[in-house]
Amino acid sequence: MRILNYFKENNLLLFFVFVTFFPTVRMLLIGSDASTNILEYFISVLPELLFFGIVFWNSIQWFNRGVFKLHTFDKLVIFYIAYNLVVGLIVANDLAMSIYAIRLTYLPMFIYFIASFYSFKFQKIELIIKKIVDFFLLIAIIGLLLYFVFPKIQHYFLFEASNGVIPEYFIIRMTSVLWTPVVFSSIMAASILYYFYQYLKDHKRINLLYLAILFICLFLSVSRGAMIAITFGIVVLGFLKMDIKKIAVIILLETATFSLVGFYVSNPIEFGSWIVSSSKETMEMKKGVTRVDLWQKSNKELLSHPFGFGLGKAGHVAARFQSEKDKKVSTTSTDGWFLKTILETGYIALAFYFVISLFFALNWWSYFRKYGFDILTFIFVLGLVVNVQNLVSNVLDFYLFSYFYWFIIGIFVLKLKRISDV
Repeated sequence: MRILNYFKENNLLLFFVFVTFFPTVRMLLIGSDASTNILEYFISVLPELLFFGIVFWNSIQWFNRGVFKLHTFDKLVIFYIAYNLVVGLIVANDLAMSIYAIRLTYLPMFIYFIASFYSFKFQKIELIIKKIVDFFLLIAIIGLLLYFVFPKIQHYFLFEASNGVIPEYFIIRMTSVLWTPVVFSSIMAASILYYFYQYLKDHKRINLLYLAILFICLFLSVSRGAMIAITFGIVVLGFLKMDIKKIAVIILLETATFSLVGFYVSNPIEFGSWIVSSSKETMEMKKGVTRVDLWQKSNKELLSHPFGFGLGKAGHVAARFQSEKDKKVSTTSTDGWFLKTILETGYIALAFYFVISLFFALNWWSYFRKYGFDILTFIFVLGLVVNVQNLVSNVLDFYLFSYFYWFIIGIFVLKLKRISDV
């Protein structure tokens, strides 16, 4: 009975733990190549099978309670998912590719409904968020150990995960056990924002230690989008709390840890100059920048495919399975989730995502004016940070992170339901 109760209260935490270590387990069992037989396919979809089990478990709980309250936001998300699936499947006309796209982008969205229909007390739900982010902090510490104490183990898995192409900018980029710097950096950025929120709320100095660890890991991942987005998020969150002193403390901590990593890389000025100049070149759409060249190639595709290429025919799935010469797919949208959305399911899909985002912002503002600074402010600012990153990265397609993001958004809507019942 205790085990059942523990699973009931911590099934999502256990899911995040499993999904985090799964890439390592998979590589040890079957390698990093695409699956070729039934056993390998079964092993590869273990995270999805576990997720289906958790969805089923929570569905039983909803049915037993007999309470199924739909918020307007729930209806918008349902419509958004349904539109993309129906249009994407029809336009793609390729079930195999579409399944990969659903698995990557749309399956993680269903964790939103688990959160949105939770029956726990909200204090317990906030504790679940804390446990998950505390686990992310553990991932950061493991990353530091792998990077500085066990570099041979890190190098082995990076080599396996990237087919021999080790991710480097100045230095080998930190990935921890996720084995990809872009996903790792997004997890670190979200965790930084959370611990800054905690520091603003409870003033505990231990949060500064956590933030220092996370900042070092973020900078060692050398992910410019995450660095810029989280700096923006810190400033916004601090101003919403109206605590200039703590903003100054965190900016000083960020500067100090950046300088420390800068000296490790080469020197802070050179490291910082590279980040600024490369980001400026991207914003100026300068030729020769990889993602800019890809964006410019997509111009004709945007005009000729108003409903997109279909599920799996754009973004990382298309780049993985199709040739650039194949005119039925777009391989130019691996850097920019908004662009990928248009090229996969069209302008209407992106417009509807913006409608949802606007509705999210308006609901937060109404709540904030009435109830002030709390966990919903953290969630709102995290949404801003993620959508800033979406301009240059496919953040909402990132393994693990997409589950966390949609879970957090579901918590936001759950809170709106709870206050409407009061």
